[in-house]
Amino acid sequence: MVNTDYERYETQLHQRRQDSRLFIRQVLAPIATALGDDYQVELPEDIMNEGTGYIVMPDGKRLIFNYEKLNAGKGQFDVRGDLTVEDISLHDHVPNGRKNPHINVTVTRSAVDIARDIKRRLLPPYEAIVNDALQNWRDSEAKKRHIASESAKYVEASCGMLRPSPRNTLCTYSAQFHIHSNRRDSRTMYGDVLVYADHVDFNRLSNVPAVQALQIIKLLAEADSRTDDHTKADSV
Repeated sequence: MVNTDYERYETQLHQRRQDSRLFIRQVLAPIATALGDDYQVELPEDIMNEGTGYIVMPDGKRLIFNYEKLNAGKGQFDVRGDLTVEDISLHDHVPNGRKNPHINVTVTRSAVDIARDIKRRLLPPYEAIVNDALQNWRDSEAKKRHIASESAKYVEASCGMLRPSPRNTLCTYSAQFHIHSNRRDSRTMYGDVLVYADHVDFNRLSNVPAVQALQIIKLLAEADSRTDDHTKADSV
């Protein structure tokens, strides 16, 4: 049976991709060895990702090697560190004004020379930017947890000072808090608050301290005769 042009194309494409992966592995293996113990070569799971390989560092971080054919005809790798570390994408946490460092290395150079260049020119700035980005990520996550905790407190407090509507016991006088912190003072919680009466948008408070928003909600409730007895409300 004669293969169609499409089948021949698919066969050639698959072979080219296999050859590409073999080439990448053959080039990166001695570089990994030259970098030191426990450096391992990995290839992308997707065979369609041609010309790319990884060297995994002993601590789990990866160096990404992208093979390029430049106009000068010299085969080169663009080498840079991966900014996804421990399954955390750090791209949005890189300090302002800083970029992920990279170097170009020529494939025909010895593996020892390439490894020396990577250690000298790439690893120090890459390690520094990853450490800073990880710290920014940790700070961001801690801030999110703090804001979520504070939001829950304010929602609970608003529910504690407001009672069901006397006109319909199934409907409540309630508030929704969207809390954020003041950049100048992370201890001060600001927020946009939407107050509901009988499931109708009753009032909206924007960009006010959350503690003050609670006080305003209480005043609104008192004016509408919705609060519990003053003793309970003042104790919240």
